[in-house]
Amino acid sequence: MKEQISLRRDYIKVQRRQGKEVTYGGNQNFFAKREMDSDKGIKQQSGCGLIALLDLCLYLAAHTNIHEEQYVGYFDRLYDFYGGIRHNIGISGIGMAKCFNKIMKRNKMHFRAKWGLKGNKMHARIIEMLSNDIPVVLCIPQMVLKKDKDDLLNLYEADDMECKVACRTNAHYVMVTAIVSLDNEEYYKISSWGKKYFISVKEYDSYMKHHFLGTILGNVLYVQKK
Repeated sequence: MKEQISLRRDYIKVQRRQGKEVTYGGNQNFFAKREMDSDKGIKQQSGCGLIALLDLCLYLAAHTNIHEEQYVGYFDRLYDFYGGIRHNIGISGIGMAKCFNKIMKRNKMHFRAKWGLKGNKMHARIIEMLSNDIPVVLCIPQMVLKKDKDDLLNLYEADDMECKVACRTNAHYVMVTAIVSLDNEEYYKISSWGKKYFISVKEYDSYMKHHFLGTILGNVLYVQKK
């Protein structure tokens, strides 16, 4: 496996509250056992968008090594700032862009974002953002039509020799941290559920373009430095 382009710094590392595990980015399962949190179920099931948004903000602020309790505190503040999320719906890409821009303006950080709406620009924008050391929030689109509900995208685990399917998902935000090649095929290296996975660029492009509203619901948060 060969990295073609990647972030220049180490991605978010979260030290778990118990044990020695260090995650690769945020993880919705941080909220699985928070008995005192009345919204824990929503945060665990539908919090992937805010997890991705928080990871992006932390990376841009150069705050990449963090303890779980501190991470959860930041997430709760972001959750309240956004106004909460609806169960089984999460947040929209356009809503994410608006929230990101408010955070950047409030903290006098010179980045601005918009949600991508065209599939033909997406890959080039991912390359551009990684080249500028900006992580890329990518959405695996929700299936709108009833006939497509069971269509899922493969997430792979990989080593230097091969990729194998680890799980399959849709309606889920992930973070792209690099583009790699294996056997002459390109993959997005991603953070999801606090782990490192890979998505086939070819498979994602087909998945996005062959489903209703796929290039709108499935796209990237396009961030530029201003």
